[in-house]
Amino acid sequence: MNTVFVFYDKKFRNQVFPELVPLKYFSKYTEQNIIYKFLRAAGIFRSEFFLLLGGDEVQACVVLRKRPGLTPLGMNWFIYGVAVKKEMRGKGLGSILIKNLLDYCRTKKMKRVFLYVDFKNEAAVNLYLKNGFKILKIFNSDRRKRHSGEYLMKKDF
Repeated sequence: MNTVFVFYDKKFRNQVFPELVPLKYFSKYTEQNIIYKFLRAAGIFRSEFFLLLGGDEVQACVVLRKRPGLTPLGMNWFIYGVAVKKEMRGKGLGSILIKNLLDYCRTKKMKRVFLYVDFKNEAAVNLYLKNGFKILKIFNSDRRKRHSGEYLMKKDF
């Protein structure tokens, strides 16, 4: 399958929502409100939304988001919302999507990238391990329940 990795374009809105991205996240990443625009201009938050296309069809998507981080170094990049259309799963598109995203990170001279993943999602965990991510922390029972049942993973460049 011939695929292309591109920045989000509004013409694909109906292919992304609601199948790949829940509405509450979709508007946060694509239809930015004034508060988000201010935070982005101040360098506090920044999102890059990417699509993997097969022809004119969206096959998968991912968000790369800069936000206050886990290290004393300040801001960090996080991968969010990795999604592949149900009928396209098991065809290697997740690997293509992550490989393209990591290439983008390298071209932007990022030093590291983080993500959270449900530790029961073996396919996703294996995908990230295969692409050089390391497990930093296991959240078995986070008191805030925000990341309970997840791994925090990191990739250094």
